[in-house]
Amino acid sequence: MGMALGGLLTLTPFFLYGWSTQYIEPTLSSMVSVLEIVSAALVGYFIFSETVSFIRIMGMGLVIASVIFLNIKFHKDYVRKYGEYVPPGYMEGAPPSGSNEPTQHE
Repeated sequence: MGMALGGLLTLTPFFLYGWSTQYIEPTLSSMVSVLEIVSAALVGYFIFSETVSFIRIMGMGLVIASVIFLNIKFHKDYVRKYGEYVPPGYMEGAPPSGSNEPTQHE
């Protein structure tokens, strides 16, 4: 049972993370990987009834705060450098991804 849970809870997130990197930008991908530690602690608390000390809660708060801070800083630096934030993969005049609208070729 332990080996099955270990494989499920270790291999599944690893493969899902690798698969998702095809579809999301590298900045978001790195932020998601940092939050993996927090999500593991929350799964341990809610599903496996592990105890969570005040120090661990503070650590999770610091991780979440750092991800938010870095995201805001990245966005501001990008806007300062390029004038506006344009998500990766966005092309002027192209429909949003997932849209069925045809693109206009000139």
